[in-house]
Amino acid sequence: MKKSIKNKNNKYLKKLTDFICHKSQEGRKTIEIKQRKRLENESFWIHPVFKGDRLSGINTERRSLKNDTLFPIEIFETVIDSLIEADNNSLNIGTAQKPRIRIGHKGLEVSTIESIIAIKVYNAKPGDSVTRRSHVVANILKAAGICNYENGKLVLIQV
Repeated sequence: MKKSIKNKNNKYLKKLTDFICHKSQEGRKTIEIKQRKRLENESFWIHPVFKGDRLSGINTERRSLKNDTLFPIEIFETVIDSLIEADNNSLNIGTAQKPRIRIGHKGLEVSTIESIIAIKVYNAKPGDSVTRRSHVVANILKAAGICNYENGKLVLIQV
């Protein structure tokens, strides 16, 4: 089954890479990602990071993150794999912004996008706190036409 997941994943990663390369003019231009946030619109900017001709990560500039943050491509691979494996190709985002909430707590169950990123990419464990990354990842995947965001869930669009 892993082989079929990787083949599907490759289609989505190719779509993400094509979106990033096209919008950034092969890395020469910053991309603005618009997101709807409650009553106001807030944007953040992404800069693709290449190793040779391969997209290896996405650097973000967002006011709510303390520093520019590099999102390695493995985060996107992990999220896409998890969505492919999930029932209805959708998973809850998670609520890491609430004070003292930790992996495994209500709202940040191990099956949420936020926890999956923390556990699979950053080797976190249940009970650990997390850095809020899922909304940035979700908005990039949405802008690339790979996912929709519906009622607190990230939903994979079939390719």
